[in-house]
Amino acid sequence: MDAVGLLSRVPLHPRPDSFDGYLRGLGVTFFLSRGRLLGVQHGPTAYRLWCESLARRMNDLLAEGLGRQPRIAAVYRAMMLGRRRGLGKDQSLLFLHGGAMHLFAINGLHIGVVAVSMNALLALARCPRRIAGALVLAVLWLDVDTTGASPSAVRAFLMLAAVEVAWMFRRPVNPLAAVTASALIVLLADPMEFLSASFQMSYSVVASIFLLGLPLGARLMARFRPFRDLPEASWRWHHRLAASVAGHLCPAAGVGAAAALVSAVAGVEFFGLFAPVGLVANLLLAPIASLVIVSGFASLVAGLARASLASRLFNGASGLMLALIGAILRFVTRLPGAWVPCHYRATWIGPAALAALIGACMAGYAAGWRPGRGGFWPPFAIVALTFAVGVKFG
Repeated sequence: MDAVGLLSRVPLHPRPDSFDGYLRGLGVTFFLSRGRLLGVQHGPTAYRLWCESLARRMNDLLAEGLGRQPRIAAVYRAMMLGRRRGLGKDQSLLFLHGGAMHLFAINGLHIGVVAVSMNALLALARCPRRIAGALVLAVLWLDVDTTGASPSAVRAFLMLAAVEVAWMFRRPVNPLAAVTASALIVLLADPMEFLSASFQMSYSVVASIFLLGLPLGARLMARFRPFRDLPEASWRWHHRLAASVAGHLCPAAGVGAAAALVSAVAGVEFFGLFAPVGLVANLLLAPIASLVIVSGFASLVAGLARASLASRLFNGASGLMLALIGAILRFVTRLPGAWVPCHYRATWIGPAALAALIGACMAGYAAGWRPGRGGFWPPFAIVALTFAVGVKFG
């Protein structure tokens, strides 16, 4: 399109919670103000018009059955479609102070849950592997494109696409290689993405999970495995229950700890906020949010198939889980020290700490996290030292 206006420069060091900070985080250095549209050179294609129509239809479907709960419906739309405009200011602050704003991004959690749901559904239908993979990729891309094709959504799609293609052609699946390949594709398409907050947080969190979180979860499981001296054949129901709980808690603890380290460093840099209680609360919120996404996906499928009653039932179930998420966040954000405004004493400390953290994770992973080389402690020590020396609270 052709436009005329005043071209202004984004401040080099804006406030993290300002719109200028958001633009700078995306790597945008100039913006057009007082603009006037002169004309459109090329109108939207038929595909784009269809995507817009589908997005409006999905927005309406997610509101069915929640007419008396507009605030929950707004959170529901934000979580499923990435549309935060309907959120009240108090709702945004609640999720920000609780360290749960990532739930509103069409990111790896959202795309991964949809992919797992689709694969499970197609496996039950006995769909051939390659056809199932092609259908999953088509649905995932449609999900990404109709929700605005945000950079985080495209990155998550590329990660999942690499894994899905390997599964389709019966090749070994290496999640770390998939993350690396998707990062390379993104940077080849737009090298400026490397400077964006979204890129740094996304890949830092995912890399830390694969490099540190999963090995730490496996080590915790090996150390705290219950009834290791009792033959499994002689286990009774309470033995199996305890083993099942440990089998879920240990990996979750490892993944949560890895994600918390990156979130702590990046949260101070990009949001000027440290939410320690929220980091722990996410261990509860992530599974509930996954169920909301599964229920929301089922609601959209049922609604698009004209099964309005089923769609309303799924929306009702999602509403109950979202109410639970809200209750958890209200509880944790009222705890003393739940969130603290803070900033780095120098602008270079945040990027340096994040680079050192990822470097320590890579070195530990390459060394097999052997105790003789520090074990799992170096990443935690780096974050502790950063907060002790480089962060100013208040």
